[in-house]
Formats: sequence, structure tokens, C-alpha cells
Amino acid sequence: MAEIEPPVEQAAPEAPTQDPTLYSRRPRKVYAGMWGPLEIAAVAVSGFFVFAAIALYAFVVAPSNNEVVKNRSEADRLEAERISAQTSTARSLRPKARSQSCSTAPIISNSAICPPPTTAAVRCTSG
Repeated sequence: MAEIEPPVEQAAPEAPTQDPTLYSRRPRKVYAGMWGPLEIAAVAVSGFFVFAAIALYAFVVAPSNNEVVKNRSEADRLEAERISAQTSTARSLRPKARSQSCSTAPIISNSAICPPPTTAAVRCTSG
């Protein structure tokens, strides 16, 4: 068998002698990982734009949407009022019921009052 040799102890490497003025001549730079000045500026600018978009929505878009809803509600109310006024005006302008019944031979009228005379013969009988 092979002889087992005892491990040889190696001497620890000696620290290289450094210039004692090295630290005073070199500016102190802290390692900031991946965050350089350009990355920090990019994050700051993008954060500003996100904040500006949220502020724009909160102070411009949301109030204008509320105003649109309010204006639609007002328009619907005015439309209902107009329709109500038209029907009441139409009732007041409608002629009173006549005591005669009107009939047309070939013409069918959707009107509740006597149709105007046309080329077809109109017969009205007093009753």
C-alpha cells in the first residue's frame, strides 16, 4: 500500500502591505447594488408620472363624470317635462267631440277626429 503522507501545512499568505495613505486618497464609494444614478432618476420620473395620472383622474376626470351624470339626469327630467307639456297641449288643442260620426268609405284614418275631405267620398251623419 501506498504510504499516507501527512498533510503539509501551508503557510498563510501574507497580507500585502498597503499604502497607509491609500484610503485617504481614494473617495469613499458605497456599493448601492444595481441602483445607479440613471436608475434612480428613471424610477423617480416614472413615480412622478404615476402620481400625476392619479391626481389628474381624482381632480379632473371623476368630477366631470359626476357632472355628466347630473346633466343627463337634468336632460331626462326636462325631456319628461316636455313630453308632459306636449300631451297636455295636444289635449287642449284637440277639438271637442262632435255629435256626428264620420266615416270614410275607402280611407282608413288613425285620427280620432274627422279626416279632412279627400278625393274619396266622406259621409258624415248628424246624430
